Amino acid sequence: MVDEVKAASADWNPAPERLRELTEKMPNSQLTEFGNVVVKARVDSRSTRSTFIVGDSANATRQTITREEYDRVAAEQDKYLAGADVVVVAALRAGLRRGDAVKAGENG
Repeated sequence: MVDEVKAASADWNPAPERLRELTEKMPNSQLTEFGNVVVKARVDSRSTRSTFIVGDSANATRQTITREEYDRVAAEQDKYLAGADVVVVAALRAGLRRGDAVKAGENG
């Protein structure tokens, strides 16, 4: 599997120590009494209200957006990522194991 990320910079599959270092720098993180890091999410966008199906069917029972609207939203996301520094933890995605080959995009 090959992933591509076009971002200002991409830190691919950082070691656990690096990932913890980055996490501890987050303003919404704190250490637990056991020395673990907990991060309180500022936004939870996995709700039904934030999930859309791309399609033009008038018979759809879920929230749908047109292909044109999808393309517009995707272009906005791409524009944002192009100027962002990102961390890609591809080893935790379904079907991948730590150590699997993952190729960074042009700016990775």
